[in-house]
Amino acid sequence: MCTPNNTNHSDSHAHKEPETGKPTKIIFISDSLADPRMSKRIEDFANHGYDTEVYGFDRGIPYTTTTHYRPHIVGDITGCTSYAKRLPVIRCGIKKILATKDAQAIYYIFGLQIAMVFRTLCRHRYIYEEADLVHTYVSNPIKSILERIDKHIIRKSMLTVLTSEGFARYHFGPKTPSNIYLIPNKLQHGILGLPDMAKTRPENGHLRIGFLGGVRYRSIISFAKYALKNHPHVELHFHGRVAAGMQDDFDLLRKSPNCHVHGPFKNPDDLPRIYSGIDLVLSTYDICYENVRFAEPNKLYESIFFRTPIIVSSGTFLADKVHDLGIGYDVNALDESSVDRLLSAITEEELSIKRKAAGQIEKEYATDNNEDFFLRLESL
Repeated sequence: MCTPNNTNHSDSHAHKEPETGKPTKIIFISDSLADPRMSKRIEDFANHGYDTEVYGFDRGIPYTTTTHYRPHIVGDITGCTSYAKRLPVIRCGIKKILATKDAQAIYYIFGLQIAMVFRTLCRHRYIYEEADLVHTYVSNPIKSILERIDKHIIRKSMLTVLTSEGFARYHFGPKTPSNIYLIPNKLQHGILGLPDMAKTRPENGHLRIGFLGGVRYRSIISFAKYALKNHPHVELHFHGRVAAGMQDDFDLLRKSPNCHVHGPFKNPDDLPRIYSGIDLVLSTYDICYENVRFAEPNKLYESIFFRTPIIVSSGTFLADKVHDLGIGYDVNALDESSVDRLLSAITEEELSIKRKAAGQIEKEYATDNNEDFFLRLESL
């Protein structure tokens, strides 16, 4: 049943209408408010002079508000583990939004399930952003149905933002529709203002491999287990939180004297310090998830920015990109012999070559600069 919801209200951020007369209000709708990509995107629009209003659905996960990122909560999907439970709540919430909003505004829709409901309720102009191929987590025939719906939503959008070139290849092969715009998960441009920190060198000569973020993939645990078991010269440094389902296995890793757990960190402020203390960054996400095989995680751009070679999963779009750039290695993190071959083969000379390859890439390449996107939007 649709009932009024107590919300974190915020006023839209007014500014002068442009001379073109184009609408300047962007209404954002998301079901994942804790994702830092949301606030980053909204701040970008606000900084380009657009009015912003943000609506979303509570998942019971804390999120940080900013001047422009203060969502109105229009529904609670905490504990709704299936589409059948979530979609009625989402439909109710979007109807609330549409009942009071200007039809001339542009809607910015994050994710497939929000977009599906939005398209059934109205024909307003919208920008669609896809950061995960969510239909790849279900089986056929539902998967095929959702994929067709996803392509239709992309084609009907003013613009569709994809966070990986791999997603475009997955959907359309080499013939990408003209309304698709790629905005990978790069670092915020402000990181260029943080002080550089030189790489430290451990007195024991160990190879230091760092993982930054939430430990939620079995492949991260398995890589660390094999590395710590068979390679006493390797240290694993974990920065971030551990998912509940991984905690027992992670506790076993912690028993190794070469496993160092540093806990949560502040992004981006702590990144220079963290990367100064590691030789490689680990990004071996589990390729049993089809989405992972086509994703382009922000660790690629952190690797480039901080001149730190990266280890990624074999058989992925990311592995192809890392090899094209010459900045890292690929491995089957679930296979002990594959991990052993990699760690036995890495030399300081080879690491130096890969650091230099990353150093030849301009740091600006690894940071957000979406001016072309806004020029494109203003031309529509």
